[in-house]
Amino acid sequence: MTAVDWESTLADRLVRLGLPEPTRQYRFALEIGRRWAFDLAWPHEQLGFWPINGYLAVEVEGGRWLDGRHTRPEGFAADCLKYNYATLLGWRLLRVVPDWIEDGSALVLIAGAFGDETALARARLAARMLGRSNLSAQSRTRRPDRRRVPVIA
Repeated sequence: MTAVDWESTLADRLVRLGLPEPTRQYRFALEIGRRWAFDLAWPHEQLGFWPINGYLAVEVEGGRWLDGRHTRPEGFAADCLKYNYATLLGWRLLRVVPDWIEDGSALVLIAGAFGDETALARARLAARMLGRSNLSAQSRTRRPDRRRVPVIA
């Protein structure tokens, strides 16, 4: 799947939990001359009655194993600058990886940020169901077993 596919999957699942629909590719930091965009965002005015302080944004970090833009020195530094300015401008930023979207743990993280107990309970149930149905994703997220194997000489 591409990064856009992961973002769409995550956005769709969040809405199914009962959370407000996120704005995709939301531009921020225009007031300081930047045109950065978040993959998913809930600006303060969009949250309305939800019990959340400030703004909430989610970045889907792809390309970890493919020498993607986020893992190369220039891209990593640019991301750090963007994320730090987001924090200074009052954003609460959550970073997720595709494995977490696939196994449902990203749903639990984001629903928890909203503080909505009903959505959080639904997210936990979805994560259990996705985790059971997707054992291959779980094996990819774990570090390889590095136990010592006895050498027979």
